[in-house]
Amino acid sequence: MEREVADERATAHERIGISWALVAVLLGAVALRVPMFTGTLPDLYWHDELNFIEGALRIGAGEIRGASFGGYAHGTLTFFLLFGAFAFWFVLGRAVGLFAGVNDFVLAYASDPTPFILVVRAITLAASVGTVGLTYVVGRWLFGARAGLFAALLFAGSFQSIHMTYGKEDSLFALLMLAAYLSAVCAMEAPQKPWRFVAAGAAVAAASAVKYFGLAGFGLLAVAALLGSWPNLRAAARNAGWAVAGFVVAFVCFMPAVLLDTSRLVGSFLNLREGNAGILVEAPSGGGAWYGYLWTTYAVAGGVVLTALFYAGAAVLLRERNRAGVLLLVYPAGLITALTTVLLFGKGVEVPYYQLSTVPFLCLAAGRLLDRMTAGGTPLRVAAYGLAALAVAGNVSDAIRFQRLIHAEDSRTSARKWIETHVPSGASILMEGAVFTFVLEAPQLKETPAALTRDLKRNLEQGGSGRMAQAKLRAVEESGRAGPRYDLHKVYNLTAEDIERYPHEYVVARSEAGRRVIEASTRPHQMVFSVQPPHPRLFQIVPLLSIADIRTLQAAPLLSEAEPHLTMGPSIWVFRTPAPAPMIRG
Repeated sequence: MEREVADERATAHERIGISWALVAVLLGAVALRVPMFTGTLPDLYWHDELNFIEGALRIGAGEIRGASFGGYAHGTLTFFLLFGAFAFWFVLGRAVGLFAGVNDFVLAYASDPTPFILVVRAITLAASVGTVGLTYVVGRWLFGARAGLFAALLFAGSFQSIHMTYGKEDSLFALLMLAAYLSAVCAMEAPQKPWRFVAAGAAVAAASAVKYFGLAGFGLLAVAALLGSWPNLRAAARNAGWAVAGFVVAFVCFMPAVLLDTSRLVGSFLNLREGNAGILVEAPSGGGAWYGYLWTTYAVAGGVVLTALFYAGAAVLLRERNRAGVLLLVYPAGLITALTTVLLFGKGVEVPYYQLSTVPFLCLAAGRLLDRMTAGGTPLRVAAYGLAALAVAGNVSDAIRFQRLIHAEDSRTSARKWIETHVPSGASILMEGAVFTFVLEAPQLKETPAALTRDLKRNLEQGGSGRMAQAKLRAVEESGRAGPRYDLHKVYNLTAEDIERYPHEYVVARSEAGRRVIEASTRPHQMVFSVQPPHPRLFQIVPLLSIADIRTLQAAPLLSEAEPHLTMGPSIWVFRTPAPAPMIRG
């Protein structure tokens, strides 16, 4: 009897210890992500952040069809969630007199988008830390509190999860995919309740409406229906049908473009591969082997130790033949297979963050392995804690390097400062590196009303309402044109035709090809400024996209500024068109 009471006390003490350890893991997760909160601000170098914000503001203006103006490369649920956050902010600001109306709210964004960017990053940070907590909950439910704690620790310290907290929807997507798995397990455990399969289908739809990779979650639904009703295949098919019905209804609700703008949605979906390949063409992966998504992307981003734990844990789950454990591996296997197929038969390169949503699943598998090791005697227990610490340490050191990188001065920021100091306000500048109306891959300069009026006209011609461009124009007029402003002519890739087409006193190139176009032009140009990072083909877009980016980052010293010094951003060249010689009058 005394031994039973002692065991109960030991269990109670252990639970208290795990609870405190979980609090420490969650606080550590926040501490590792908060430093990126203000990275690169006030300059903005990640177009997805601006796309999300302006899409949400368009919804507020009644433009549901224009939520993802220019294409549906991203699911629109993120836009709707941000609209809810901005609506709450607007109502609160209206109550305290910060905004007189909707126009003032839009004007606030046009004048300074920084607070809106911080809202986006707060949501992605909350989603990332929330995934840490949900990983623990799922692990505790499946395998016990210690396994859940190990899994949460590994995900909290994963470099992929830390650096993707920065301005990207993947953190939210990972959270929703893990929630979809939890819904699928609940449905599998109660196959006689069709509504659970409907809920599981809706959960997969929510994830898919944030990022289309969620379509790989259909495997979760199919396997959950099969395992839940085995060997009654008719019942399994019926439950799978309920899950598909739940998916379809929810997806239409989360993605109204399915009904309102079907042609643009389909076109954007078909162009996804081409668009991503174009972004990554200047950040070569240095690989391309068939096993890139099976091993290389995980091992480069998260380290060999963590990746080995992933697959060793997967082997343990398969050996145990636990239904929930087997189901845990379905989504990672499905997404890896899909990405590998595209890699083999498409033109893309390995992109480590594409697999962020699989990381909590694999951390749960690794947590199960480490938990079993702790029950195998002192040597195995020490090895388990040592492996967990080793896996996290390597990832945290990479996160520190990345945080230093995004807080250092970008090459585009350096060029902007030079232009604002040496180029007279009002000068006409031909700028390479514009995405739609944004300038993201070149120095971001304030524009004159004439330049903004051209943007407004272009927006209207492309089918937009022009409301955002009008707000930016109004912001300039009400600001009194404070600071230097320039008459920008924006192109993405500079061509010889652009040199002849656009009037300019200065031209800015952000690519070797653009520089060569300028130098080969029959129109005389004189280089007046340049900034050339040691790795000009890398770090052009934040967050890091390629394996080559991460490998270069990992080569940097951890605690010193010694070489190789990293500078984010492309090479930038500024050319001036020499003024014509004064006319001599006879």
